[in-house]
Amino acid sequence: MLTDKIQKVVATAADQTIKLYESTSRAKADTARQYISTHAARYVHDIREVTGRLKPGDHVLDLGAAPFCTSLVFHELGFRVTAADFRPYDWIDPRHLPFAVAQVDCDGAKFPFEDQSFSAVVLTEVFEHLHVNLNFTIKEILRILKPSGFLYMTTPNLTGVRSLLRLYRRGKLTGDVYETWRGAEEGGCLGHVREYTAREIGEYLPKCGFSDVEVFTRNVYRKQWLETNFWKLATLLFRQGRETIVAVARRAA
Repeated sequence: MLTDKIQKVVATAADQTIKLYESTSRAKADTARQYISTHAARYVHDIREVTGRLKPGDHVLDLGAAPFCTSLVFHELGFRVTAADFRPYDWIDPRHLPFAVAQVDCDGAKFPFEDQSFSAVVLTEVFEHLHVNLNFTIKEILRILKPSGFLYMTTPNLTGVRSLLRLYRRGKLTGDVYETWRGAEEGGCLGHVREYTAREIGEYLPKCGFSDVEVFTRNVYRKQWLETNFWKLATLLFRQGRETIVAVARRAA
């Protein structure tokens, strides 16, 4: 029942988000529509995992939030939300959004938030893009979390079967190396700099000061029915072969 409710809220938020972009820029609307369509099924998993650990009125930082669909879902579910991104104003005028928006460089720069400001920090599909000082960024997240607050993070699984097949088929895991760094030169944004294994994430977060670290893998993206069920069966026993790493880590009380 909870998943059904979240699916409805995500679908409504997706429609609202795309309409916001359509009122300002067709190109941005197309970009948002494509991204949301790709990630909508993952949103449902993420929202269910995060909200199951929150209390009414908790303050959530959605870090790397653009195109702001998940931020809108948290808002619609009654949580206080701050949506942060590297260049949020390139996406949309924040006056069109019903929650706070902050410009944050989460790759090596100090966050513009006070200590112990948030009950949860949501970092989905961002970790693999960070390239300046990963330790500093994660420790900044720890700094702004309240005692017993938690980090919820997802990142692609390096040992996922799909990733490995892509490696063997294409000879590389991610996109063109030159184009990736050209993006950094022109706009400060990178593609996937490095992907990780679940074991690496599980060993890394406690060293940054987190406790009660839980790491697991999931297949979270929507595919055709046959493909979806094939990957479910293929990774039923080989959990390390699932496509996405999920980590939940708390700041000590």
